[in-house]
Amino acid sequence: MEQKLVEFFGVFGVVVFVFLIILAVLWFLLPFVIFGISNKLNELIRLNKSIEGNTDIITNQLKSLNNNLRNLTDKEIDNSKPD
Repeated sequence: MEQKLVEFFGVFGVVVFVFLIILAVLWFLLPFVIFGISNKLNELIRLNKSIEGNTDIITNQLKSLNNNLRNLTDKEIDNSKPD
């Protein structure tokens, strides 16, 4: 019984040791991953602002075209009415 207990804790100790080594490596790499993601996130924010600006320009152009089309349609309706 005692031999099995020693074997269990020996195997358990190896598993815990391997887990702690993996955890230490990941903990060491974590700051590099965070800073890498931070730069990519800043680039995405910049691109998103650029897209928003382009969307605003397109929206204003569509509003202008819609108003021009409405004015032309109204003039055609006025011209087609008999006096």
